Amino acid sequence: MLEHYARAAWLGAPLDSEVNVGIRRRGAGIASGGPESLSERASTALAQQRTKLAGLSGDQAVFLPQTGWARVEH
Repeated sequence: MLEHYARAAWLGAPLDSEVNVGIRRRGAGIASGGPESLSERASTALAQQRTKLAGLSGDQAVFLPQTGWARVEH
């Protein structure tokens, strides 16, 4: 798990850096739909993950699109 944070582009970046401004912009865009929309997005994402992960073996790598790398869970 710590390896994820060691690779994070935003770790240690200034608040006004492109990566941090982008994170806030994406968050504001998601929040603009209101709490009901956010709740629906979260519920949909959770259902998709449960379905996808249920079909994987315990030693299979999982690609994390938001990070650009894969992680193997043990």
